[in-house]
Amino acid sequence: MFESQFVTDILKSLIQIPSMNPPGKEAKIAEEVCHMFADMGIKSEIYYLNGGERANVVVILDSGKKGPAFVLNGHLDTVPIKDNWDHEPFMGEIVNGRLYGLGASDMKSGLAAIMVAVNEIKNEIEKLNGTLIVSFVSDEEKNNLGTRDFLNRYKNIDYALIAEPSDLSIVRSNRGTLRFKLTIYGVAGHSSNPANGVNAIYKIVDVINALRDYGNKICRDQNYYMSPSITVTMIDGGTAENTIPDKCEIIVDRRMVYGENKEKVEGEILDILENFAKKDEQFKYSYCATGYMDPWRAKPDSKLIKYCEDAFKNCLLADPNYMDFQGTTEAALFAEKGIDTVIFGPGDLKLAHSKNESVEVEQVMKSSRLLYVLIKKVLSERVN
Repeated sequence: MFESQFVTDILKSLIQIPSMNPPGKEAKIAEEVCHMFADMGIKSEIYYLNGGERANVVVILDSGKKGPAFVLNGHLDTVPIKDNWDHEPFMGEIVNGRLYGLGASDMKSGLAAIMVAVNEIKNEIEKLNGTLIVSFVSDEEKNNLGTRDFLNRYKNIDYALIAEPSDLSIVRSNRGTLRFKLTIYGVAGHSSNPANGVNAIYKIVDVINALRDYGNKICRDQNYYMSPSITVTMIDGGTAENTIPDKCEIIVDRRMVYGENKEKVEGEILDILENFAKKDEQFKYSYCATGYMDPWRAKPDSKLIKYCEDAFKNCLLADPNYMDFQGTTEAALFAEKGIDTVIFGPGDLKLAHSKNESVEVEQVMKSSRLLYVLIKKVLSERVN
């Protein structure tokens, strides 16, 4: 039922269940999704993780005939809420055709589009070939616990579509991420006599400026199809207003492009730090990687992209748009298993992780119709 009310009811229900990560307790929304599938007459399984606080939801529609295994993937979690929303973030208010709420764009609209498409295809699955698998996972925003668990449980997958917010463009690549914590050590002392201490904050200011210069350099490198980037996202230092700080920490986000890897990028960062250490005997530091995801690029001969192109033209009567995703997704986790992977979904990445997050309801409806057509095209493929 590709009806506006049906789509908005599902999306509103998802918005109204907080699933922020942290704290990362997605079991509640996972259980509600199972109830929603049950109301559609669709059987789902729930897999509890992390002592039961987190969970994945999996739906399997098997045609009973040989054919490809096609995964529709989305994540249940959102980032924490920002302050000062103009719209209630857990209500799903609709204003001028846009639905507002935390996760509306990233990516509960993608989940809703998948659920509507699967509801439509459920009675046609026996006419198709192979297996449709829905994978709604936890912990995408932090450590990817849910997708790693899913891929450990389910093997022999041929195709995967991740319904991240692409504004209905076909995404063929995304950047990877290296996040790390850098601690600079000083010597505490009374602030009335700064010379008797070593100010860790002053030391880290120099490091931040060096990282900014490094970021400017890598952004100018013309060998990349997209620009890498680096930015300091958090800082913590000092113990008292009258004490020279003996420690200061920063969290740094380094976005990587295809062709870069953890070893290469960490080597560049450590070279910067070691250069400080060689010039200043008081410079002491520790480095700890806190998160990593490879960059991803679709297969040059991707059959799934061709299926997406055909479905787009068939459903929307237009040629598709293409994009390279500035953000990081879990596509690399699927691709490293040899799975033909693509990203496509409703919502605008620029609105993700921001206050007053919203999505155009009509775009969610278009996405659900396109996914329905895409499922039929993929599962019409025959396997000998």
